[in-house]
Amino acid sequence: MSFMPQPAALPGRYNMTSLASPTETGNASHFSQRILRRPAVEQITGLPRSSIYAEMKKGTFPQSVKLSKRAVGWFSGEIDMWMQRRIEGRAAQDNKADSNIA
Repeated sequence: MSFMPQPAALPGRYNMTSLASPTETGNASHFSQRILRRPAVEQITGLPRSSIYAEMKKGTFPQSVKLSKRAVGWFSGEIDMWMQRRIEGRAAQDNKADSNIA
């Protein structure tokens, strides 16, 4: 049983009890999200810490959220959307390569 308050009870807060997929909502602002810590982001993306921070600096990776003086995290929906864009980019490259062969 979950004791998390519903969004109506706490305006501006996320309902952490359910997750929506990007196809259901269309963008990350409508997600009920979890905050992922760096080891989880590394595992999900396959990127090491140095690459995550380098990509953040270039603006090609979601920005972290400061949780405390020494802790940061990333919204799960933003990481999911980043992964989806990578998949879509690969598909576009595959299609371009196929058209060059024909």
